Amino acid sequence: MNNSKACVYYCDDTVNQYKGALFTGTMEVCTDHDTKELLWREGFEMYYPKGVDDEDYCVYKFTAETVNYYYGLSNTTLSIDEF
Repeated sequence: MNNSKACVYYCDDTVNQYKGALFTGTMEVCTDHDTKELLWREGFEMYYPKGVDDEDYCVYKFTAETVNYYYGLSNTTLSIDEF
């Protein structure tokens, strides 16, 4: 909670042609009812028995700032605005 820096990595290794994208940015913990209700799905009550307002249920919002794309031996970094 004291450091909002975060990253998300995606990798596709089909046909032994490794491709990857590393997104860096910030993460926000959303606990407001409207955001939680927007993403709530049937079946979640198995894990959050108090429903959408269960204090253990929250939503993470990731905002990317840069992306580093890997393919073969090439490596390119772009800002999200360039992407």
